[in-house]
Amino acid sequence: MAMMRQNRSLRISLLSASLILFLGFILFKPASSKSEPKKTNNQVVDQNATAPKCISLKIVFAIAPTILDVQKAALRYNKDFAYSFNVADGLIDAYSVAFPLLKGGCIEGNKTISKGYFYSDGCGNLLPFSASLSWYSVNSYSRDIHVNTPGYVTWDQLKIMYEANWNVLNHSYSHSVDSTTDFAYEIKKNQEYVKQKAGIDMNFFVPPSGVQEYVSAAFENGNVCVVGNTREYRGYPTGYRVDSTIDFKKFMLFKMLLCDANQDTSNIMRYIDIVASNSKSGQHFWWNDFTHHVGFQKSGASLYFPLFKFYMESVANKYGANGLDNMWMAGTQDVFEYLQVRDNAQVKFTLDDRVLSIVIDCTKIPTNLHSKALTLNILSDQEFTEVGSENPCGIKFNGKGDKKLININW
Repeated sequence: MAMMRQNRSLRISLLSASLILFLGFILFKPASSKSEPKKTNNQVVDQNATAPKCISLKIVFAIAPTILDVQKAALRYNKDFAYSFNVADGLIDAYSVAFPLLKGGCIEGNKTISKGYFYSDGCGNLLPFSASLSWYSVNSYSRDIHVNTPGYVTWDQLKIMYEANWNVLNHSYSHSVDSTTDFAYEIKKNQEYVKQKAGIDMNFFVPPSGVQEYVSAAFENGNVCVVGNTREYRGYPTGYRVDSTIDFKKFMLFKMLLCDANQDTSNIMRYIDIVASNSKSGQHFWWNDFTHHVGFQKSGASLYFPLFKFYMESVANKYGANGLDNMWMAGTQDVFEYLQVRDNAQVKFTLDDRVLSIVIDCTKIPTNLHSKALTLNILSDQEFTEVGSENPCGIKFNGKGDKKLININW
């Protein structure tokens, strides 16, 4: 009997030790850093987890650093400038042409295969260019134009684009611009309808035809940003500077119309080149373009495909992963929300020999963001090889060289 009790005690001790090791592993699981570039989306995050009040990180250096600072990057992935492109009205070209051209895939119209255009995340991973859609849902007869209407993106196609990190911006319910328009109804109805049909929450608004009467109604009905193309909007005419703390109240952002009537291969890079050249010595800017069609038939206020491809290819080769790799190309909402996280997150850190502990206080970050991300620049004279967190979040890092950083998303 004594031998049986001894064996049972031994089994319980072994089980207890295994449980402790398992809990230790899941509570402090180091992230990996891969040196070989690869095409990947951001690390999957547990979307059902409760949003943390604080995110705790532990970084292990190879040797205890004598120089150390932790700074929030002005832009995600520590890029010099941000660029956003918007395709208006939910036209089918957005899905059949722009989407595969940027992400990679078969382009309808000429049946060619695009390899896609990319920038790096600073950690050895390539991320595809993404953009935004401004979306209205029905025509003037209240008929849903995204069901059995060949010229428009379908609801299922919209979901595919949204899952691939394209943003969806409210463009009113029926694109109504006449004197009888109920602006509040147009805004709220489209929010409700897109949520019902695609499960997407929208709180960014693009006034149809630039009608300014929509602006106040948009803010009164819960929108945090209105995007338009007149001089009243921030960023006119050469980009919005984002390296200082931003006032996000009633945020109106400028976007430039690109069209065949105004641009060609000799001048279409003009404004993005200005933004890129101004984004240096600690200055960071954000630029927004938009158009309507990007396909194989010429149309007003649109870009014919050869010019659109020329522009995207030129931007990629100059500022993407194949060039300076100093540009973050993402949807308008993604950039705006990164800036909100950056300005509201409080970062504190302590160093104990080789272990750097970072705590990100998230309590002041708005809760209605559809994504939360932050890049931390680690300024140190030593390399680090491990980053772990007790919180459910995605982590990518580069602990070598003079551009050490950690990308977090949750």
